[in-house]
Amino acid sequence: MLPRPVELGLAVLILLLSIIAMVFWIPNDSETGMIDSFRRQTFIGDAFLPMIAAAGIAVCALVQAVLVLVRAKPEERSTGLDWALLGFVAQIAIIIALALSIMMWLGPMLVDFWHAGAAEPLTYRQLRTTFPWHIVGFLVGGFILVLGLIAVIEGELRASRIVIAAGAVIALILIFDVPFDNLLLPPNGDF
Repeated sequence: MLPRPVELGLAVLILLLSIIAMVFWIPNDSETGMIDSFRRQTFIGDAFLPMIAAAGIAVCALVQAVLVLVRAKPEERSTGLDWALLGFVAQIAIIIALALSIMMWLGPMLVDFWHAGAAEPLTYRQLRTTFPWHIVGFLVGGFILVLGLIAVIEGELRASRIVIAAGAVIALILIFDVPFDNLLLPPNGDF
C-alpha cells in the first residue's frame, strides 16, 4: 500500500489538471498564443502568463508526488481521510471563495458607491484601467487570500505575516501591472 495516498492522489490530480489546462483550456480560451507578432513587433500573447502559471503548478505537483514516493517508509501507515483533514480543506475553500468574491466585486461596488451621486455616473468598465480602480480588487482580495492561507496553514495569525501578505500582493502588482501597458490584473478582463 502506498503511504499517504491522499497527498499522492492530490498531487497527481493537480498535475493532470494543469496538463489539461496547458494542452486544451488555455490555447482554446486565448485569442493569441504565448507570443504574438503583429507588424514586425513581438508582444506577449494572451496565453503567455496562464501557460507559465499552469507549467509552474505542474512542476510543483510533480515535485510533491516524487517527494511523497521518495520519503515513503515501509512501516508508515496512512489513516486516509479524517475530519481534521476535511475541516482543513473546508477552511481553505472558504478563504479562497471569500477572497475571489472580494477580488471580483469590490472594484465595481466601490465605483458604484463613489459615483452614485454624479450627474453622469461612471461604470466600472469605464474605469477598470485607471488608478486606483484597476488594483483595488486585486489588492484587497489578494491580501485576504495570502493572509488567510498563511493563518490557516500556520494555525495562528502574526503581525509579521500581515506584512508578508501585503508585500507579496504589492510585489505581484509591481511585477505584472507596472511594466505592461496592456495587461489587466484579474478580474478586470471580465468587465
